[in-house]
Amino acid sequence: MWRQAAHVLFALIVLLVASTAALAALAILTPLPYEPREEIHHPTVLYDAKGRAFAPLGGNTFQIPLRKEDIPPLVKAATLAVEDRRFYRHLGVDPLRLLKALYVNARTGEIREGGSTVTQQLARNLYLSHERTWARKLKELVYALRLEQRLSKEEILALYLNTIYYGNGAYGIEAAAERYFGKTAKDLSLAEASFLVGLPKGPSLYDPYRHFELARQRQREVLDAMVAAGILSEAEAARAWTEEIRLLPHPEETREAPYFARQVELWLEEHLGIDEGTARRAGLKVHTTLDPQAQAAAEEAVRQHIPPDTDLEAAVVVADPRTGAVLALVGGKDFAKSQLDRTRAPRQPGSTFKPFVYLTALEEGYTPLTLGPSREKTFVLADGTPYTPKNYGDRYANADVPLAYAIQTSDNVYAVDTISRLGPERVAARARDLGIAEPLLPVLSLALGTSEVSPWSLAQAYATLAAGGVYRPLYLVERVETADGRLLYVHRPEERRVAGRDTVYVLTHLLERVLDEGGTGHLVAARLKRPAAAKTGTTAVDGWMAGYTPFRVVVVRVGYDQERTLDNREAALAKFIWADALERASHDLPPESFTQPAGVTLLSVDLRSGWNTGRFAEGSTRLAFVRGSEPTLLPAANPPPPSPAEPSLWERLKGLWPRVLP
Repeated sequence: MWRQAAHVLFALIVLLVASTAALAALAILTPLPYEPREEIHHPTVLYDAKGRAFAPLGGNTFQIPLRKEDIPPLVKAATLAVEDRRFYRHLGVDPLRLLKALYVNARTGEIREGGSTVTQQLARNLYLSHERTWARKLKELVYALRLEQRLSKEEILALYLNTIYYGNGAYGIEAAAERYFGKTAKDLSLAEASFLVGLPKGPSLYDPYRHFELARQRQREVLDAMVAAGILSEAEAARAWTEEIRLLPHPEETREAPYFARQVELWLEEHLGIDEGTARRAGLKVHTTLDPQAQAAAEEAVRQHIPPDTDLEAAVVVADPRTGAVLALVGGKDFAKSQLDRTRAPRQPGSTFKPFVYLTALEEGYTPLTLGPSREKTFVLADGTPYTPKNYGDRYANADVPLAYAIQTSDNVYAVDTISRLGPERVAARARDLGIAEPLLPVLSLALGTSEVSPWSLAQAYATLAAGGVYRPLYLVERVETADGRLLYVHRPEERRVAGRDTVYVLTHLLERVLDEGGTGHLVAARLKRPAAAKTGTTAVDGWMAGYTPFRVVVVRVGYDQERTLDNREAALAKFIWADALERASHDLPPESFTQPAGVTLLSVDLRSGWNTGRFAEGSTRLAFVRGSEPTLLPAANPPPPSPAEPSLWERLKGLWPRVLP
């Protein structure tokens, strides 16, 4: 066995020697793409919909080059201890580290171990991308050897420490010292220097504002490496470890629309392959859909209604249903304290899911007058298990009620009865057609919003309703230009009709009634100066409000990250945030009504009898119907029968409405 291992080792050594010789020859023949120099990084700038620059990615991306003699020896020593201990003994490529990398990569068949020296990292940062391919790795080795031929060791180390990325927009050790501690590199303590030296290995992974404990663990690795290299004693390392790390406030604390900017940054990487480090130094011009008025409106509504001294959080999405443009995003009340974007975090949406049930029902022949139960009722699930949904506060009409009433008062039993007739699979499919992206469990309780969806996803589906059944994907970026003005990306509008215009209008007309007296959203109706359609939603841990006008869609969720139970007051905050955000975001827009399609007729109906009264009369209700589904016209000679001695359904409904909560 040992002979076989020796043969393998000998073969690897021979291969390494031959490879090194070949690389050296190749390096002599291969010129560098350009002379090595300190590359000045220009931040990528985001522009709002009005063409105003509102955020450089990563805050104020900056770089402060130092002369090689001005870089603190402590920083140099710490960097080499953890990154390249044999720096002064190799020629740009470390054969021992390369041998280890070859062995690991050969075993896995992937590029997992880089074995990169400081010179190789500098070559990669100056001339190459960060993709993990064999071709890129070969170029890195060649360029590293070439750099060693052109520059002294001190010049290479200084160039490396002046250009390496430390995260949060800081390129170079001087910029990092200023960004995180507000001091120059020469004034760093041992603890601060060792903390910063660990960051370049993973600027996002070890971002001290997002992952402080991980950054501290990396600092521990740096201190241990310094001890192993004989730079520090155990006692000195221990003192440095116990010193408190006091960071400056997050550089994005005052950044405008920080959650929006962060989503754009993630979009650049996902759709254009531009990673965080590249985006922050590439000088791109990213023209976004951000509407400053809508963003300010959403942020102000959250500040006004969510107490700052509580852990209660909020998420707000504002979009234009005519285009799909996302106008504003609030992922939380304080980005500096929590970068969790709650607009993308799925939670149970409660009754805000019901419009998808009722759209399916209207498509299958329901009308606003279709009767269903508002009483205790037990359903039998597919496995034989009984399921008894409850209305809020166990309040029921104890009668069959029309769809118009069930939507306005958010009746749970009616909703479950409806989905039981339609089939949960059909409702789930329609919700996906409208834009719900998350998996939906096809069970009866789906009607009550038990499958988790994000505010973003709900906004997409409601935007489809606001657009009359036309699906237009929500988007953040209009176009991307390079620093020299070349067009890198432009948004291509796409749309498809997923629901009938007439049916969607009938649903919208019913959702407008949610804001009328007796509806679950009537408490905030007075804050609006324009027609709107909406639906409330309440679960044990979240309050929701989602709705739209012809020009704006707004979705709001309020809740604790720890999923603590909300009281009624806390849950109701979503309604007030929604109304204020919608009205302020629409301030310069006309209070336009929803356009009635030719295939829809508006009629005055008597909910007591279901008759079409032919004209508005006391006790009648104005409802929309797809033509051909209208109720029968009340015969002039046959008025409705008198009410019985006991209270009629209508009287019971009128008495119940003001007391019903979502």
